Amino acid sequence: MAQKARGIGTVTLHAKRSNGELESIELVDIPDFRQAVEIINSTAEEARIQLQRRANAQTLRHEGQQQSANNTSSSPKDDLNGELMKLAELKSAGVLTEEEFAAAKRKLLGL
Repeated sequence: MAQKARGIGTVTLHAKRSNGELESIELVDIPDFRQAVEIINSTAEEARIQLQRRANAQTLRHEGQQQSANNTSSSPKDDLNGELMKLAELKSAGVLTEEEFAAAKRKLLGL
């Protein structure tokens, strides 16, 4: 109660490390603690979305390469154009950053 009266609070974070280990961290006497919780939650959500986008982009590229390998009727030039178009679509959709797009394009072109 004393914390609430002073407008401060304790924020407890529960984190799961990449090795699977769980960890709890307490941030004690945080001014405007409700806002701190909102910031932490929104930052974590943005990070989850970015990870999911990257995972989706990797899956899409892999599937695209697999399909072109099975399609023997198209020429290598058609396959290259198709892959470049897919990369451009991913960039337009915000899945790939400018740097990721440029790196993938260089890889496709063998530069």
